[in-house]
Amino acid sequence: MSVRDPGARRQELLGEVERHRYRLHRLPRLTAELQAVTTQLLRQEISEAASAATSSAEDQDARPDPLRWWDR
Repeated sequence: MSVRDPGARRQELLGEVERHRYRLHRLPRLTAELQAVTTQLLRQEISEAASAATSSAEDQDARPDPLRWWDR
């Protein structure tokens, strides 16, 4: 697998898949590489979302509790 940006590599692979769509069943290496790059990209997005959620949870704990309608 290359060291390039997974998003750009996925777009290249999708273009190649589109060109070979009628013979794709005979290109298992192409579909395997596309699946691997997609998995890598999704894992990267999940880890970024998890780190963002963790940092926002830490920020939320520092703020006081908001007033609820029954506390007014």
